[in-house]
Amino acid sequence: MSEEPIQVGDLVAPSAGGPEMTVQARSQNLAYCAWLVDGRLHQGTFEIAALRRLRSAGPASRAGPDASGP
Repeated sequence: MSEEPIQVGDLVAPSAGGPEMTVQARSQNLAYCAWLVDGRLHQGTFEIAALRRLRSAGPASRAGPDASGP
């Protein structure tokens, strides 16, 4: 069984080492990530193949604002 692909909201890090980052958006092969260093926001785009998932956001975090129901 293959691992689920990296999704928006997942906590990731570069496979070669680097900061823990949150996936803000993604396309087929790229992830737009944000992370903090000394309280300063950094953002960057990374190839998904170069990232490893540290923690999944889970289905509730991936659902839109209407997912909670009436």
